[in-house]
Amino acid sequence: QACARLIRPLPRTARARRRTSGDRSTPHALDAAARAADVATAARGIDAAAQSANMEVSYKVRLEKQLEAGLCAVGRFDGNHPAVACAAGACGQVLLYDPHDELQVTTTSGAPPLRTLNFNKTITALDAGPLDPARTRAQAKTTRGVTPDENDDKVVRDVLLVGLGSALMVYDVDLNSDIFYRECPDGVFSCRFCTLQGTEQPLAVVGGNCSVVGFGWQGTELFWNVAGDDVRCVAPCEGDLLVGSDDYE
Repeated sequence: QACARLIRPLPRTARARRRTSGDRSTPHALDAAARAADVATAARGIDAAAQSANMEVSYKVRLEKQLEAGLCAVGRFDGNHPAVACAAGACGQVLLYDPHDELQVTTTSGAPPLRTLNFNKTITALDAGPLDPARTRAQAKTTRGVTPDENDDKVVRDVLLVGLGSALMVYDVDLNSDIFYRECPDGVFSCRFCTLQGTEQPLAVVGGNCSVVGFGWQGTELFWNVAGDDVRCVAPCEGDLLVGSDDYE
């Protein structure tokens, strides 16, 4: 049966000790009473939000492509305007919809302006976030030879996290360049931008086969933990990490 767990990051010394000793026992988690209280609190919050929410459609567009279920992310890749990224088909394409991007082309059929990224591998996970604090709006403008505005150095741009089966690619959409490519032997079933307690920088967290790994902006492994079965989803939770897997014993 599917299961979700809340994992608290271990200190680096403890993680190193586990790896050297070969001990892959269950890491520290919240006790049963705390988990039950958290679940009850979350359920009450969801019910209250559902009762009070008056949801309206902001916009609706037809992208004329077959989109992959669950593989969609929203990011401010220029540091300002939100853009939608969706995986399309099994050939490794990501469609970007950003009406503010001058590089995007409107089709003759009247479809919305789209930009296509080709990764040439099956995409298994997708997310976006400000992983590298040095990739600011000022840095992007300087790279293009444009004079930055006064506050551009304070605006960090989001980057795209792309799971490619057994590897993670982090991509700078605004500058159309790779940041790093990292092989993941346990597979990439999910990935998420996270900020965890005890870590010095934001992480690209990857869920694989019985493992959860976090990479910094340089592609260095800064976090590792064991999980049960294939990790299908990960999410930050007040500095901890919520992990959902196929099964857990």
